[in-house]
Amino acid sequence: MIKTVVTPMDNDLHLILPQELIGKRIEVFYYPVDDFEHTEQPKTRLMAKYRGSLKLSPEQYSDFQNFSSQIRDEWDR
Repeated sequence: MIKTVVTPMDNDLHLILPQELIGKRIEVFYYPVDDFEHTEQPKTRLMAKYRGSLKLSPEQYSDFQNFSSQIRDEWDR
């Protein structure tokens, strides 16, 4: 696949294709790059995304921690 960005100086654009594309179906399309906004999405850490999602009582939190510890202990076997 070949992708490139060009700035045409007139309304005529010529393509020179690599030899391996001769006789094959290819797709050519064009659109103005300036019409699309490329905004960088801020990267959120996965844990920050779910912070506060578990609303546990102190007893539920203790049970959850005990369960998590038991599971981690099984990894060491």
